[in-house]
Amino acid sequence: MTQVAIDDKLINKARSLLEGVSDEVIVTAALEGWIVGKENQIDFEQYRGKLHWDPEFAGVESADERR
Repeated sequence: MTQVAIDDKLINKARSLLEGVSDEVIVTAALEGWIVGKENQIDFEQYRGKLHWDPEFAGVESADERR
């Protein structure tokens, strides 16, 4: 088991949201979520200037359509 210092405000907030869940479960879930997020993070910089933006598909109205 590893012992780490955790900000009391953060762990208390998590405890209030997840009543009845141990601190170990809270920390494990937080780490798992962070790892998954980092693994799934796309480096959008590699697509700069290479992708076409279709405002119609995105549901964005042009200035002319709003009038």
